[in-house]
Amino acid sequence: MGYFIFSRNEVQETVKKFWIPLMAGAVISGLILVITTFGENNTTPEYLASPLNCLYGWLMCLAMMGWFNARFDCTNAFAGYMTRSSFGFYIVHYLIIASIGSMMFYYTQLPPIAMYLILTVAVFTLSPLLYEGLRRIPFIRWCVFGEKKKK
Repeated sequence: MGYFIFSRNEVQETVKKFWIPLMAGAVISGLILVITTFGENNTTPEYLASPLNCLYGWLMCLAMMGWFNARFDCTNAFAGYMTRSSFGFYIVHYLIIASIGSMMFYYTQLPPIAMYLILTVAVFTLSPLLYEGLRRIPFIRWCVFGEKKKK
């Protein structure tokens, strides 16, 4: 730990304290980025390594960390459930995206925006259902989630 000037707690508290100016800077830099690069291929290495894109990315990451630490650092039944279940949701969400997304791509003529909206709703509704179903089967729970006993 001798390499760092600030401890993790000091950094977290500073980001928490200054989340509003960080968010303002992120929004401004994001708007400038969109205005100055609209229509460009945003997947090229040159675009991704551009100083403005990096500035936007860093500011938004810090602002989001500070905002969530300042406004959403609470404990309740839902937060406890999400803490226990987040890894399981992470595992099953991609199965939902891949299966429903590929079926829509190959078997429908839906526009991409409709597919994204349907996938978003599907992931948020089906991930908890699939996770809760799979975690009740002992062998599957162990194979897929690495859990020996139900939480």
